[in-house]
Amino acid sequence: MGENNFNSDIWLSKGLTAYNLRNYEEALECYNKALDLDPNFKEAWFRKGMTIGVLGDYEEAIKCHEKAIEIDSEYRDPWFGKGMALGILKKDNDAIECYERVLKIDPYFKEAWVAKEWL
Repeated sequence: MGENNFNSDIWLSKGLTAYNLRNYEEALECYNKALDLDPNFKEAWFRKGMTIGVLGDYEEAIKCHEKAIEIDSEYRDPWFGKGMALGILKKDNDAIECYERVLKIDPYFKEAWVAKEWL
């Protein structure tokens, strides 16, 4: 693991801590620092998208999830996050497509089953 990857992992961890403490702006700063070090850090893109979604900017959250998906199309979590944001935006058919993709990747991911049923 290179030094940048190690440091980006540290920034991700700091961001997760800030997020759990509901310090969303600080969490975003940490995720951005992680992404500055490793622009292909799929989990940082996913976490950034979730945090932006909590702050209410669902269109921007979708863009972050799509970046994570672009890096790894089999990464389940950003498909779920994108589906949640699309559902909030009342784009139900698009959200269902995301949840179905999640379930192709992980048929046991119960949150996707529940979210899909709510639409």
